[in-house]
Amino acid sequence: MSTLPTVLRGLLTLSLLLVSLMVSAQFGGGSGDGFGSATATEEVAMPLDLISFAARPAPGGVFIEWTTENESATSHFLVERTTDGVTYTTIGTLPAAGYSESGKRLHYSLLDGDPVAGTALYRLQSVDLDGTFEYSNLVEVTLGERSALTLSVYPNPGRGSELNVQLGGLPGGERFTAELIDQVGRRVLTQELQTGSNQSLRLPTGMPLATGVYTLRVQDATYGSRAVRVVVR
Repeated sequence: MSTLPTVLRGLLTLSLLLVSLMVSAQFGGGSGDGFGSATATEEVAMPLDLISFAARPAPGGVFIEWTTENESATSHFLVERTTDGVTYTTIGTLPAAGYSESGKRLHYSLLDGDPVAGTALYRLQSVDLDGTFEYSNLVEVTLGERSALTLSVYPNPGRGSELNVQLGGLPGGERFTAELIDQVGRRVLTQELQTGSNQSLRLPTGMPLATGVYTLRVQDATYGSRAVRVVVR
C-alpha cells in the first residue's frame, strides 16, 4: 500500500521538473516577450555601382558616357531625355555586360544625334535581368539655337589667297573648326579658330587656291555646323 504514494510522489516530482525546465527555456532570454528569436541579416548585392554619368555637347549632338563597377545580373541601359522634368524620351539603348569582375570598371557611351535646342536633362536607367531598374541622377546640357549660326565669305568669288569669314549667332570667344573642301572631297585646309567681338575672321589659305569651287564648313560643338560655297577665279 505504501508503494502507490511513492510512485505518485515520483511522478509529481518529474512533472514539476519538466515545468521548471519549460519555464526556464521560455524566459531564459531575460528580456523581451519571453520568446527567443533569431534574425539573419542577408546583404543583398546591388546590380552595379555607377561610378559616373555625364553628358556634354559634341560634334553631331550630345555625347553621353557612364562608367560602372561590380555589375551583377545587369541586362541593359536606357538613356532618357526630358525638357520639362515630366515627360521622358528614350534616345538610345545599350546592352549591359551582365557580370563584371570585382573592381573592374566598364565604360559605355552613346550619342544623342538629334538633341533639342536649349536646356535638356538626361538620366540613365539601369535594368536588371529580373526586370527591376534604377535611375541615375539627372545631368544638364544646354545647346544654343543651331539655326542662329550664320556663315558668309567675302569676297566671293575671290582670288583664293585669303578668305574673310563672317559668322553670326556666335558669342565672342567661341572656338570652332573651319574646313575648306575641294570639289572631289579633299580637305584643302583645316584650322581651329576663335571668334572675336565682331565675329569676322581672316582665314589665310597659305597659298593661292587653284581655280574652282570649294566648300567652307564651320563647326561648333554647341551651335552645330554651317557650310557655304566658295568660288575661286
